[in-house]
Amino acid sequence: SVLLPVQQARRVGGMVGQHTRAARALEGQQRFQHQRIAITRTRGHGGPDGCAFAPARSPRRSESASRMSDLFLRACRREPVERPPVWMMRQAGRYHAHYQALRAKHSFVELCKRPELAAETAMGPMRDFDFDAAILFSDLLFPLEALGMGLTYDPAPTLSFQLNPETFSRLKHWNDACAALAFQGEAVQATRAVLPKNKSLIGFVGGPWTLFVYAVEGSHKG
Repeated sequence: SVLLPVQQARRVGGMVGQHTRAARALEGQQRFQHQRIAITRTRGHGGPDGCAFAPARSPRRSESASRMSDLFLRACRREPVERPPVWMMRQAGRYHAHYQALRAKHSFVELCKRPELAAETAMGPMRDFDFDAAILFSDLLFPLEALGMGLTYDPAPTLSFQLNPETFSRLKHWNDACAALAFQGEAVQATRAVLPKNKSLIGFVGGPWTLFVYAVEGSHKG
């Protein structure tokens, strides 16, 4: 290998950077032009001004298949839709009389871990507000519980220990943890079974960073 002088190396690096930026700018311009053409072609099939909400139509799906599909999935596929799909964060929760009635008879953990109760909890706001998608009723911390961190709700969630270099070895292998989450798969099946075919089901679980922060803090303080 040959070591370039500092100034020459900087000059080469600058040339490469300029070339990369120019290529990205050209790619972006081509993408914008493609989307503008696609939107123009779909005028008359969508929003208030006659323009579709989605920037491009999937060429692999027929018109009849698109009409039979639910609104949420069509929007996810960036197909033209008559309106944006509607769903709400925490749409099954304490604000809702249906949820309050269930909580009067069952604990929060029961609502999450008993598939038939999870399905009924998720369906309450669907019946009352006709959202375009249901959300799996669950809790984001169950993966940590499955990995061996004790989890209690009183009423806020609390883990039995905080994750640090000394406690890391107490975590189970992910292969052993999967079985403890089987109830979520059953809850998905139970909810899907009672959900209308033209409605979608959105999963719910904590992301890696969220779970890491909870594990390190031992609670939701972080």
